[in-house]
Amino acid sequence: MDKDINIDIESLKNSVENIEQEQIPEDLFFTLERSTRLSAQETTNSTKLSKLLQDPEGFYQLTYSGGQVDLKEPIFAKTLGFEPDREGTFELIYSNILGQEKKLTLTELNNDKRIVFTINDAIKRFKLRYEKKLISLHKKTSIRDIKIYGYTFETIISELDYFREVDDDRKQYEQKIINLKTTISNELARLINKKEEYEEYLETNNNYESELVANIDDLQEKKKNLQTNINQQNSEIESLSSQITAKDNQLSKLNEDFLALQKRSKYLTEGNDRLEERRRELEKSVNLFPDNLEGFVTRATRTKWAYGFLAFIPLVILGFIVNLSWDTLKDFTAITTVDTFEKAWIILIQRLPFTLLIITLASMCLAFLYKMVRHLTEIQQQELNLSKISMLARDVSDSEHSSLDEEIIQKLRIDRKMKLIREFLNSEFNRYQIFVNREEKIKSTEFIKIDLPFKIPFKVNKSE
Repeated sequence: MDKDINIDIESLKNSVENIEQEQIPEDLFFTLERSTRLSAQETTNSTKLSKLLQDPEGFYQLTYSGGQVDLKEPIFAKTLGFEPDREGTFELIYSNILGQEKKLTLTELNNDKRIVFTINDAIKRFKLRYEKKLISLHKKTSIRDIKIYGYTFETIISELDYFREVDDDRKQYEQKIINLKTTISNELARLINKKEEYEEYLETNNNYESELVANIDDLQEKKKNLQTNINQQNSEIESLSSQITAKDNQLSKLNEDFLALQKRSKYLTEGNDRLEERRRELEKSVNLFPDNLEGFVTRATRTKWAYGFLAFIPLVILGFIVNLSWDTLKDFTAITTVDTFEKAWIILIQRLPFTLLIITLASMCLAFLYKMVRHLTEIQQQELNLSKISMLARDVSDSEHSSLDEEIIQKLRIDRKMKLIREFLNSEFNRYQIFVNREEKIKSTEFIKIDLPFKIPFKVNKSE
């Protein structure tokens, strides 16, 4: 065993001293600074000067009243420049993000024949003015090619974050160098101490190698024990692998069940969609108030046939009654054997029950016929009014809102239709209420009773 330590302490010490005396170079990090053109900014107003920002080929007639631009988002502007056609006094009035209004004035063009205002401020709104020279006759000038150079707030924030990172990196680097110098100094001192201790150790511990051999034997024994533990752990790992395989099989089965449930859910969803479509079709088929002429004609024809058939029933009954009573009426009018007025009354009284029955049946048939005709007229009138309302709502919606989407037109049409139907139903209800009140008033009318003496018409007078 080589017990000598070949370390040049003096050379290491000189290197450490040189590192301690070395200064950190100032140009170790660079500073990034750049500005971009921000002319094409979104504005909240639509003046011609605002449009000039979006159109680099256009121009704007600048006067003393000037033009104003309201930016949608504030920016940090370094310079604002444009190219005028005439010389004069140009004013820039802007408002920063703190609400402060500032004014800049320029009268001379630069080498590029442009007016360039140096701002270096965060602006939200700016206004340009032009004042002619005393000897000039023109009160306005054309300007074009407005250019704004600066930074957006996102760029400023990113640059600040970058500079902060650079500063943090520099501090970390400086701290790293300082720590490295301290570590090297400490390690050098520790190395010198260790060297002295090691030399003393070599002199006082000649039996160290035998102790190491004993420790090696002990480590070999521990190695065997560790190998046994490793084998046991491998067995446990195999057992856990089997359990994991079983769990994977269960997971595969669950995945298959999940896929089957997904298919069933998809099938049920499709069924629900079909039922929903069928429901919509049924809603369309049961629409009692058509909104076109074809539906109105169909509805009116169906109602006419239904109530016409009901009105035909009392007509048939009246014809049957007339047919039955015709012979009796002929016999009654053809009687010539009546000698006295009393016999005529006797014949009339004998025929009175049949006559009253015929009159009652005829009255009932006429009343039923009147009811059917009146209801037919009212229902047809109501159907006609509702169809008119539907067509009116559709025509008004189509004419007033023809430029809108079809869904919006349908919604407006339904709202207008429901409003007209509601007004119509309210009027019908009021009319029905007036009719009911009149009927109740008629029923409550008390008839005047007249007491007449009872006389027998065919009693024989004994005095005669």
